[in-house]
Amino acid sequence: MEQNFGHCSQINLNEVLSNPDFKKLWNIKKDDISVCKDCERRYMCQDCRAYRKNPDDLYSKPAKCTYFP
Repeated sequence: MEQNFGHCSQINLNEVLSNPDFKKLWNIKKDDISVCKDCERRYMCQDCRAYRKNPDDLYSKPAKCTYFP
């Protein structure tokens, strides 16, 4: 992953869970992601936000997705 929230042996899990940058990832839904929002299989897909076509955009298409609407 491009962003690191700490190693489990060096940081408390509660610290990671309360990190604002980590929390940003929680609220992303398939209906918010470009291309996914138009895909009929979006609710079955297991997207990984760690790998995106555009790493600078949290709502970018998953890098390993082969779907083109």
